[in-house]
Amino acid sequence: MGKCCSLQCLRCEEELHRQERLRNHERIRLKPGHIPYCDPCKGPNGHSPGVRQRATVRCQTCKTNLCLECQKRTHSGGNKRRHPVTVYHVPKVDGSLEEEEMDVETQRKKMTEKVVSFLLVDENEEIQVTNEEDFIRKLDCKPDQNLKVVSIFGNTGDGKSHTLNHTFFYGREVFKTSPAQESCTVGVWAAYDPVHKVAVIDTEGLLGATVNLSQRTRLLLKVLAISDLVIYRTHADRLHNDLFKFLGDASEAYLKHFTKELKATTARCGLDVPLSTLGPAVIIFHETVHTQLLGSGE
Repeated sequence: MGKCCSLQCLRCEEELHRQERLRNHERIRLKPGHIPYCDPCKGPNGHSPGVRQRATVRCQTCKTNLCLECQKRTHSGGNKRRHPVTVYHVPKVDGSLEEEEMDVETQRKKMTEKVVSFLLVDENEEIQVTNEEDFIRKLDCKPDQNLKVVSIFGNTGDGKSHTLNHTFFYGREVFKTSPAQESCTVGVWAAYDPVHKVAVIDTEGLLGATVNLSQRTRLLLKVLAISDLVIYRTHADRLHNDLFKFLGDASEAYLKHFTKELKATTARCGLDVPLSTLGPAVIIFHETVHTQLLGSGE
C-alpha cells in the first residue's frame, strides 16, 4: 500500500515500482490478515468525514471494499445485487488488527499493567521468599530466563521509588511513594519489568531515621553485590562526600568478599579483564537546581 493508492501483492509491487516514475513511491508493508478500510466511507481528498469503518466485503466487479452499511446502501438493488463479493473475516482478525495498530509505547504500557512489587528482604535482613520457586512465582518471570538486575540507592526522600516507577513502569505506583518525612520503603522490594526484561530492586534510603544504621548499610551492600546496574539518586546541589565514601566502601567490600568467585567467573568465561570491571555499573542520577552537572565543565 502506498502512493499508488492500491493494495499490491509482493510480485505486483516489485513489477510496478521498477518503472522510473514510480521508483520513489513510499510504500507501507502490510501484515498478513490486513483488512482495508471501506472505500465509499472516505470523504473528499481521501479524508474520512467520520470514523472510517473496516471493510467486510470486496466487490469483485466494482473493485471496491465495502463495510456492511455501504454494501446495503450501494448493492441492495438493481444489477449490483448479483455482483460477486469476497468476504473479509473481520471477527477473527479484529483483535489482532487492534494489536497491530496499537503503537509500540501503548503495547509496552499494557505489558506493565499487572506488575506488582513484593518485599524481598525486610529491615532485619531476613529474606522473605522461601525458595527459588517462590521467588520466580513472585517475580512473575520464566524459570530459565536470564535477567539483569537494576537497583537504586540514595538518601531518604530523594525520590528513588518515584524514579523507578516512571523509568520502568510508566508512572504506575509499583513501588510505594509517600510525601511523608518517614521512609515509605522499608527493607528491599523487587519487581520484574517485562519490557526491558530486568529485575528492578528498590531499597530503603540512606540517612533516614533508623535504629541500626550499620545494619541498613550492610543490607545495601548485599543488594549491590547482586546488581548489574546501580542508580545513585540524589537531589543535593553538590555531590557530597558520603556518596563517594559509600561507593568506595562498597567497591572495596565487593572485591574483598567476591575475589574468589570473580576469578572463577573470568576463567569460566575466558575473560581477560581486571576484576574491578566485573562489578556493577553506576549511574549517578543527579538532579540539581542551580549547580552544573558532574562532567559538564571540563
